[in-house]
Amino acid sequence: MICPLFTRENFFCFSEFSQNLILPSKDQKKSPTAAEKKPVVKKDISTLPVVSKAAPKEQMIGVKINTLTYKYQEDFLCPPDELYTTLTDVVRVQAWTHSPAEMETEKGGPFVLFNGMVEGIFDELSFPNKIVMRWRFKSWPPAHYSVVTVQLIDKHDHTVMRLTQTGIPDSDFDRTKAGWRQYYWVPIKDTFGFGARVGSL
Repeated sequence: MICPLFTRENFFCFSEFSQNLILPSKDQKKSPTAAEKKPVVKKDISTLPVVSKAAPKEQMIGVKINTLTYKYQEDFLCPPDELYTTLTDVVRVQAWTHSPAEMETEKGGPFVLFNGMVEGIFDELSFPNKIVMRWRFKSWPPAHYSVVTVQLIDKHDHTVMRLTQTGIPDSDFDRTKAGWRQYYWVPIKDTFGFGARVGSL
């Protein structure tokens, strides 16, 4: 039985319509249907193992040191250049310390006195009026230095020596203060006859 709508005219119209259709080739992949699409699984990051970065190495933190400042003034019966040389020339230093000494008298030069009990570094050497040095007892905490400034003032008939020492550990202040008189000023005067009476502390 022939469908009454399928006439000769309709046939030609259908033929023209079908010619405009583009059929898929063999090489073209079919788009997946909704049923064929794979479900996307979201990972729960809260259940994943956490890999932490290695902790940085602990830095060496020094112990805080309470420090004090010491100031002292003394008169010497000699010109400033004589006293300057007495404090910086290794031969003279060994004479008044009565012990071996090592000394490089230049900026940045190290020194070691009293068989290693005292050590330091020259930071400024201004002949004949000023000496600045980092100074420490060997028994102090490692790398801790005080700063010693020695000023030599010409008074024509004598020299005024002014000493300022900052950064002295408070636990060692009394020994440090007494040491200047006992091991520096009295021996220098006794050895070289610079004669002025040692002042009181």
